[in-house]
Amino acid sequence: MEWLWSILPMTIILFFFFRGDIKDWLIKRKAQRNLQKQMSGDYKASFWEKTYESAAKDLTSNQTHILNRLLSIDDSKCPMPPTLEEAKAILDSTHAGMETTKLMILEYVAAQQTIDDFSQVLCLVGPPGTGKTTLCRSIAHALGRDYEIIPMSNLCSGWELGGSTLGYEDSGVGKILQAILKKNSYNIVFIFDEIDKAAKESHYSNPEAALLQLFDDSKSEFVDAYLGIPVDLSRAVFICTANDADQVNPILLDRCNVVYIGGYSKDEKIGLLESHILPKLYEKFKTTKESISFTSSAVEELAAIGDSTPGVRGLQKAAEAAFLRANLMLKLGRTQVRFDGKSIKSLIPKGEYK
Repeated sequence: MEWLWSILPMTIILFFFFRGDIKDWLIKRKAQRNLQKQMSGDYKASFWEKTYESAAKDLTSNQTHILNRLLSIDDSKCPMPPTLEEAKAILDSTHAGMETTKLMILEYVAAQQTIDDFSQVLCLVGPPGTGKTTLCRSIAHALGRDYEIIPMSNLCSGWELGGSTLGYEDSGVGKILQAILKKNSYNIVFIFDEIDKAAKESHYSNPEAALLQLFDDSKSEFVDAYLGIPVDLSRAVFICTANDADQVNPILLDRCNVVYIGGYSKDEKIGLLESHILPKLYEKFKTTKESISFTSSAVEELAAIGDSTPGVRGLQKAAEAAFLRANLMLKLGRTQVRFDGKSIKSLIPKGEYK
């Protein structure tokens, strides 16, 4: 045993200096095992063969490291997606009303569960504040998948989406492969938020053109410019949102299954307040209806405040303003705060929250 203790310090020193190489070797070994497993089955064998052949190219050490990480991803043990009944419950828990919209989304979810490599791109179009992005998150949960939100208004060039070639400063993989590497999965719901605000003119490749190429090409043949090797995205799901369909490239919109989301009526806003907004605020402020209460006229007045906007952001802000005032009064010694229509109207002038 003494000889083991004698070599232990040197082993620790060697591990410290070569830990990066050891990590790369472990990733490479996992990639090779996964590659053999994928090629032994029928699933996308041609893709893995192409990837294996392409890997023989003269890649840089960073490209090789990224390739090995991509090949080491194993989605074979993904959990079963929710049933349609569970998916409907998920949608109902986050959005009141909108029955026609939710029915169309459930059709999309059912198609995803039935059709192999279902490639249809869903695009939710509606005014600001109508819950499009929240609905996209609910769709991801209904599919039993992780999601990645990519705000299109923040992108200056298509390279940020699809990668930039070697030779350029700060070259690297784009946000598509970044998300796959971060989530360690190909079964991702990509949410391209506000595609109507994507840059349409750029000194370099513009994001709208990159999206068009992404939606147009076969998802099993996606090539990131930095890696230069086809990557299989057939298991990924693409969803878009837009405030104004007229501001979206018609060719791009033609690639999508568009679902229009309208605003909420006053009755629907009252339902939202009672079933979603107020319960969440009670939980947020750690209080109960015994401490903070609203009469029916107070709820109606809160709904009327948001009449000037089709969405619910103004409604949420108005309700939160009432809770902030009530919380202050409770902290100052009141034991109970009760709002009626008159007190809401004096606290929050109509049209103040939009």
